[in-house]
Amino acid sequence: MDEQKSKRQFRVTSSLKQAITMIIIVVVFMLVITYVTIPIRVNGDSMMNTLYDGDITLMNGLVVNEKSIHRFDVVVVKMEDFPLLIKRVIGLPGETITYKNDVLYVNGEVVEENFFDQDFVSSQMALHSRQVYTNDFTVTLEDDEYFVLGDNRIDSADSRILGAFKIDQIRSRKGLVIYPFDHARVID
Repeated sequence: MDEQKSKRQFRVTSSLKQAITMIIIVVVFMLVITYVTIPIRVNGDSMMNTLYDGDITLMNGLVVNEKSIHRFDVVVVKMEDFPLLIKRVIGLPGETITYKNDVLYVNGEVVEENFFDQDFVSSQMALHSRQVYTNDFTVTLEDDEYFVLGDNRIDSADSRILGAFKIDQIRSRKGLVIYPFDHARVID
């Protein structure tokens, strides 16, 4: 009789351990998804030729602060009552950003945008009968503002329309495209 009681206790203990293990796994998974990686499904064409509509990404949500954000980082920004946006950082706090004849100037100095696929840029300009890819403008950022643009400058709702973003609106930086598999790569 004691042997049967011992077996039942073992089964209950084993089942309890399995349940606790599953709860721990779910909690850790939820914490990772909430704080370490941010899954994003790209919605729209504003980041083409870097990211495509429907791409599924895992963005790095760790250590987003003033020291971790650099020019040309791909970031996720959050606005109140608006979905998460994926854009590229162009301007950093306190800078004056100017575009003139498709050339980026930061505080009066030319800065090359080497991330562009020039064939894509040319095809978009031809498709939309445009002479420039990025319309001319100048903006001076406050000491706590970041200016972000979509890589598809002709079709992007970004800081030109939405304004500059504060550091607490930047949820993540860099990441991975995980689906579709033929798009899988590191986003930098």
